[in-house]
Amino acid sequence: MSKVVIQGNASGTGNFTIAAPNSNTDRTFNLPDAAGTVLTTGNQSDFPAGSVLQVVNTNTSSSSSVNSNTWVDYLSSSITPSSTSSKILILHTVSYGGEYNGYGAGRCARSIGGGSATALRIGSPINTETYFTDHSFGMHTNNANDTYKMWQTSFNYLDSPSTTSEVTYTFSIKSDSGNRVLHVNVSNSNPGTGANAPPNTSVMLLEIAG
Repeated sequence: MSKVVIQGNASGTGNFTIAAPNSNTDRTFNLPDAAGTVLTTGNQSDFPAGSVLQVVNTNTSSSSSVNSNTWVDYLSSSITPSSTSSKILILHTVSYGGEYNGYGAGRCARSIGGGSATALRIGSPINTETYFTDHSFGMHTNNANDTYKMWQTSFNYLDSPSTTSEVTYTFSIKSDSGNRVLHVNVSNSNPGTGANAPPNTSVMLLEIAG
């Protein structure tokens, strides 16, 4: 039969009391069959690598439009990591509409402590990219019959800002040198009424223990 052993600390001088709760119900507390530390409350630094330490969720129903090769911001969210070893998992979804056969780009730019912004992207631009060398993800609409419709695209990224200062992620769009119009949260045929489908533009920032 296994035994439960309570072992004191030879260097400590305080008394450690295990107190029963004010309850009229019999309960069983099962210890895990593994070595480690049982946490009830504690600092964020106490949790093991891979734990989610905090979550910040930001969404918007406001509309934005662009018809030029200039970045237009449509969403921003900030998080303050508890450790320089923490990573930030970015989960972003944007609803957009636009003119037929239009294409553009989205960008996620990171700013630390109010400093200069750095565009985040996976991979490197290819030689044929002219307008979108600093973009994070692409956006494209279909033919003329779809101008009342909306599309969704996402950008998921695991960032390593290496700071405990506030980190701000700003999302922006631009189109192909003004040849096509793109809208966030509205279709091209209803740019002033909201959309034919509920807009869903949001970003979730998760601090992951390093």
